[in-house]
Amino acid sequence: MKESSTSEVCIDDVDAEVVKEMLHFMYTGTSPRLDAMAPNLIAAADKYDLHRLKVMCEQALCLALTAENACMTLVLADLYNADQLRQHSINFINVHANEVMQSDGWQDLVHQHSQLLAEVFKALATQQIPPIVHTQPPKKRSKQTSSLDGNSR
Repeated sequence: MKESSTSEVCIDDVDAEVVKEMLHFMYTGTSPRLDAMAPNLIAAADKYDLHRLKVMCEQALCLALTAENACMTLVLADLYNADQLRQHSINFINVHANEVMQSDGWQDLVHQHSQLLAEVFKALATQQIPPIVHTQPPKKRSKQTSSLDGNSR
């Protein structure tokens, strides 16, 4: 192996800043720039099987969901098998559907990720909605008349 003779490992497919943050996490168990780097770190965490870092990235991405980034976040969750993030993104999209549908990410979801769009609609269709109870209109109350002595009849 080249690594054993040169004492170097070449990682070409991950950005240098992401590798630095990943190594920082591996040595300290913390990630100071997690919030800013979560979309890129989740990819590295998945690739290098850093489960705890991946979970931390999922949590950071869940907290950062907006109408603008929800669809892109759902795509990330699908790509990296991040189940907690996937479910949270789907719920967010359904709760904020009007705003999300105005985003560029929605158009990307519709045109490029139809299987995820189907999953969003399935979740919406199967969510627990309390049944609408139809009741009859209230009965009219009988008119009460009062007598001159102040007693009602």
